[in-house]
Amino acid sequence: MKTMRTIMSALAAMLGLSACTSNAAIDLAGEWKVTTINGNKVPETLKEPSLSFNMAEKTFSGVTGVNIYNGDFKIDNGGVTFSDGPMTKMMADSVSMAVEDSYMKAIASVKGASVENGTLTLKDVNGNAVMTLKKM
Repeated sequence: MKTMRTIMSALAAMLGLSACTSNAAIDLAGEWKVTTINGNKVPETLKEPSLSFNMAEKTFSGVTGVNIYNGDFKIDNGGVTFSDGPMTKMMADSVSMAVEDSYMKAIASVKGASVENGTLTLKDVNGNAVMTLKKM
């Protein structure tokens, strides 16, 4: 649970930021397919890595390449907070598990985000892209 709480806190920090090209809030609604993690193209995995946001219900869900996680989030005073959502604990082939490991480490390092031309870029504290996602 401690790891999940850390991941959710990292996501909360990322979602509370504004887009770099405008001062409007980032539009995260819908489903996003993970295309790169730390600059590496995502290989074929057991399940397609993704991240989804339901703004009306204040819920999120994601697929790491193997496991699924979800929970609730709250946008408040320019920040976002998440519940300790559940995550499945399945195992898979070594490629899928390596992608999951990279995905979870990347999400934990997120401190910022931007959306441009249908691409969501999650960034670390130095502004480096740790994950890119395409709107599905």
